[in-house]
Amino acid sequence: HQSDRQSQNFLKLARRQTLSEDILWNEPTKVNAEPVLTGHTQPSASTDAAHANDFDALTRLARQLCDTPIASISSMRQERVWYLAAQGVQLGSVNARIAFEPHTFKSNNATLVVPNTMADDRFATHPFVSQPPRIRFYAGATIFGPDDQAFGCLSVMDCVPRSLGDA
Repeated sequence: HQSDRQSQNFLKLARRQTLSEDILWNEPTKVNAEPVLTGHTQPSASTDAAHANDFDALTRLARQLCDTPIASISSMRQERVWYLAAQGVQLGSVNARIAFEPHTFKSNNATLVVPNTMADDRFATHPFVSQPPRIRFYAGATIFGPDDQAFGCLSVMDCVPRSLGDA
């Protein structure tokens, strides 16, 4: 069944991603809180450029596997969600109170699928739902670091309600 296969591929892809302890990401020196979507976060000089390329490749692969226009890898630091890589939309950082990713971290199995954000009370009035990019579908899986602590989130999104199997 294609829907099951796509879901399994997405979860396998997310769970295989672990990060070695030598990957360091420094926060940008200037954080612009307005608008909610800001410029793309760049890795610091201490970060191996190959890791940034890996994150970009992973988001491209997730976008292709799930047939979605948007994919991202994010990390929570303090009260913000920082987007380390994004395909299909320019993302920088958002306040964690309005991000989708904290809901993924809190989910029972470290994954969250929201087929229709407009029909989900947690997201119906969310700025990413009510304003551009007008997200209607969200799927996220937590990425764990080598210490088994949640590092971040691999997410795919679409502007139409759907499931992971819709292609």
